[in-house]
Order: sequence, then C-alpha cells, then structure tokens
Amino acid sequence: MLLVALVSLTMLLFCIAMLIKPRRVSSAVLQFSHWRYFHRFEIMSRAMLGILFWFNAEHTAAPWFFYAVAVLLCAVAVGLALLGPTRHITVAAQTVNLLATIPRRLAIIGIVLAWLLWYLGSRGVTFSLMQGGVFT
Repeated sequence: MLLVALVSLTMLLFCIAMLIKPRRVSSAVLQFSHWRYFHRFEIMSRAMLGILFWFNAEHTAAPWFFYAVAVLLCAVAVGLALLGPTRHITVAAQTVNLLATIPRRLAIIGIVLAWLLWYLGSRGVTFSLMQGGVFT
C-alpha cells in the first residue's frame, strides 16, 4: 500500500531527524504550531489518514492493526476539533516541552514503529500480472 509506505517513510525521516537534532526538531514543531492553518491541517491530515487507513486495511498483513490506527487517528481528529485552535496550540507547546527531556528515546521508539507500520502495511500487497496487473 503506497499510502502506508509514504506515511512510514515520513515518520522514519522525522524520527531520524529527532534522533540527530532533537532541539531543532522541537523548535520546528513549536514554530509550526503558530502557523495560521496549523489547527486545520492537524485535524484534516489525521482524519484523512484515518479514513484512508480504514478503507485500505483489508489490503494489509494485519487489518486489525490498521483498523485500530484508523480509529485512533479519527478520534484524535475529533478531539482536536473539539479542543479548538487556541487550546490546541497550548497543548502542543506543553507536549513539546514535556517530551523535550526524552527526545532520543522517543525517536528510537518512533523508528521501530515506522518500520512496523511499513512491514505490516506492505506484507499483504503483491503485484500480479495474472490478475490484470492490479494491486491485490
């Protein structure tokens, strides 16, 4: 599933950057939280990924995992929408400050999770010319 590959690659690159330069990544996240469309982007991206993961879960090696991730992403999107932009920025800043003490450990966990996401998402995808050249 191309979507899973893109999401896991993005997550992997972000975690590697956090592993190498944790303060710079934390600073970038804080700066991003003050952008005009930050709140809308966070809600829309999570909701869209959640919906796409839900509808493509059956094409993976572990559909239950992707259904769970889809539900989690959509629940976070709803929670952020209910939170509102002002409180969302405050919570984002508090989270970055709270997690600033352990960024490298979180980066290592993120790298493992990105690999797991890619592995489970790509294991069920095969390309077969016998089936008309479609992904199954």
